[in-house]
Amino acid sequence: MNIRKFTSQDYNAAYSLWQNTPGVSVRKYDDSEAEIIKFLDRNPNTCFIVELQGRTPADNQIIGTIMGGNDGRRGYIYHLTVAENYRNQGIGKMLVDKVIEAFKNEGLPKIALFCLNENTGGNSFWEKYGFEVMDEAVTWAMRFID
Repeated sequence: MNIRKFTSQDYNAAYSLWQNTPGVSVRKYDDSEAEIIKFLDRNPNTCFIVELQGRTPADNQIIGTIMGGNDGRRGYIYHLTVAENYRNQGIGKMLVDKVIEAFKNEGLPKIALFCLNENTGGNSFWEKYGFEVMDEAVTWAMRFID
């Protein structure tokens, strides 16, 4: 198992993992290859994947992802995903530890994330990790493109 920076070459395998993981919301525009590559270009040191080593690089399999971005004041976590067959082995925690370390190296004092209400496994993970629900805030959004 290897953890490394998420690159544009990882997009197809990561997208497939996201699509096949219950609780992960994948949107046609937000998660398109062009938008993810834009995100990776803006956040080159805070996005990671976990892969299983195959016999050749072409045989490597991505089993976990995390994307970290920031607005200059706080870090945001997106798409923490671990393939179902590899859960409860510490991979999610390893990815979160890695992105927290990267955020600290960038001088960010705070982290926020979004987790769907119905994603009970994800919400349980974040609570066990030590994150807190912000009851005093409401998430508002406006979409220009689906």
